[in-house]
Amino acid sequence: MSGKDPSSLSCDTMVLRVKLPQTESVNDIKLEVKPIYIKLSSPIYFLALYLPHSVEANKSSAKWEMDKETIVVTMPIIRETFI
Repeated sequence: MSGKDPSSLSCDTMVLRVKLPQTESVNDIKLEVKPIYIKLSSPIYFLALYLPHSVEANKSSAKWEMDKETIVVTMPIIRETFI
């Protein structure tokens, strides 16, 4: 057993899926990931969102799923160490 449970306290990464209908190309999407928020924009859409946990922005990745018109952003969560 890994000792993990379904709560977000046991998660290593945060995954955000955003459906962007009528977006023809990944080149139309601007994405900015910061430790406490994410900002996404396209010619049609805009999303600015504070994240429930701090993330490692420089280790985050994004994947465009053209057939689903969805961008998937994967962000490693920064865990605070407790003494």
